[in-house]
Amino acid sequence: MRRARTILMILVALAALVVIAVVLIVRPMASKYDPPEAVSGADGIWRIRNNVVDYYAAKTNDGVILFDAGLDSRGPALDALLGAAGGSKRDDVKAVFITHGHSDHVAGLLLLPQAKAYGSALEAPTMAGKGENKRPLPKVLHKIFGVKPVNLTDTLEGRAEVAVSGGSILAIPFAGHTAGSYLYVFRGVLFAGDAFNYDAGTLTLPPDIVTEDMAAVKRSIAQLPTLLQGVDVKIICTGHGGCAPADKTRALLDALVMQTNAQ
Repeated sequence: MRRARTILMILVALAALVVIAVVLIVRPMASKYDPPEAVSGADGIWRIRNNVVDYYAAKTNDGVILFDAGLDSRGPALDALLGAAGGSKRDDVKAVFITHGHSDHVAGLLLLPQAKAYGSALEAPTMAGKGENKRPLPKVLHKIFGVKPVNLTDTLEGRAEVAVSGGSILAIPFAGHTAGSYLYVFRGVLFAGDAFNYDAGTLTLPPDIVTEDMAAVKRSIAQLPTLLQGVDVKIICTGHGGCAPADKTRALLDALVMQTNAQ
């Protein structure tokens, strides 16, 4: 019995050391980023890939609007993106539109206390640390990267238009990846977050391992023609995979809907 207890203690200690090593190695990678670049065919919009997630900045007459806020809560990725967007600084960010509450899309909010933060009322509890991600992998990644609670200043319910400098942003509920996922359309660009991904020239469903309700994802995608009726969408920009080319956007959307309806 004593020998078995000793072995168990050793195994627990080894497991703890492995967890600590993973955190020490992986957590600094949250600040990794590729050089930011202008979104081809879009008006004043830049993209940055922060580790594995893409997020976006739009330059306006009086500052900057962000679509999602990445995984980096230290600052290098955000500062690089803002620098590309006309030499902007953190204080220039007027608003952040969160597509959903997973850690890799919200961490940068901690660096922007002066900005308004928009997102679904359904996502607010999890973002604020009062609820939990409903799939195991987002829970694990949240712990590994140590993303602190963040708060929305303005919660959205249903379809809405939000006035911003030089126009408005159309917010469209798109449940599935999370219950409170949103699409946003600004200057003809549809910011999809993880509602669907762009991979190898194709729009694809989000991975099941990080998606709360794949059946709801498919229902939302099937409704895209109705949701986007009368909406000028020239470019799609996703949270994983970047942006689809403008000349292929309509065909890619149609193919995604057809593929989903056929499943």
